[in-house]
Amino acid sequence: MDILKVVCLMFFIAHVYGTGTVKDRGRLYNDLLTSYQKELMPDGENGGPVVVFHSLSIQRVVALEHGILTLQVWEHLQWNDPRLRWDSEDYNIRILQLPSRHIWQPDVVLSNSAEQYTGFPSGDVHVHLYNDGNVTFIPPRITKSVCHFDDSALYENNEVTCTLKYMSWTRALNSLDLRIDVHARPEIVHNTNPNWNVVETSVERNVITYACCPDLYVDVNVIVSVNEVYAGESCYGSLKTTKRTIGFFKKTPKRMDCMSG
Repeated sequence: MDILKVVCLMFFIAHVYGTGTVKDRGRLYNDLLTSYQKELMPDGENGGPVVVFHSLSIQRVVALEHGILTLQVWEHLQWNDPRLRWDSEDYNIRILQLPSRHIWQPDVVLSNSAEQYTGFPSGDVHVHLYNDGNVTFIPPRITKSVCHFDDSALYENNEVTCTLKYMSWTRALNSLDLRIDVHARPEIVHNTNPNWNVVETSVERNVITYACCPDLYVDVNVIVSVNEVYAGESCYGSLKTTKRTIGFFKKTPKRMDCMSG
């Protein structure tokens, strides 16, 4: 199930099963959060790690230049927080929406980001809380990831493959288990850029160790292969319809719009 369908399903559930009156929501809000400590991580099931499911929906290829891939994405995160469970019959509510800054969030970051980390940029984006403690969070983001590629392979295949590496910044596997959401593979929802094309996407999960630490750590790699289709006069002056790899030039381009779209 893709992320757009998940969003539609959430609105459907809220409509069918109800979100109560404002009085109901206020009472539930106070009961859940009065003593809630968002700085503290919830307990995992049966004393195990907190399981966080991750997926990515690519809305637009913005740019690939100077070794940096810029994408407009929806990031999909889902986990369970036992402290946020309630009896739906007591409140006439099965789903509650509130700003994400009010609850604990997993510290999942894009570790090969080309930008300086400044904290969670989507603190006012609402999360969906379900009465069984499940939390769904889908923040929109602009990601800028470092992308290394080989020049000769680039010209031979006319394709660039970049990897977006997501991981918990501080938590080992025994504390936070980052998993791939098998129901929502990386996808292109609505790439409105006419010049840039996503050839293929895939995702892989890795369990690794670092020299500094004995614990196991997890990362999820979203792999994106891209090229550019440009109709009309190409950046090299040809009047034919050309297909070339984006973001790399042997010659100085004649037009500035060859660098972005």
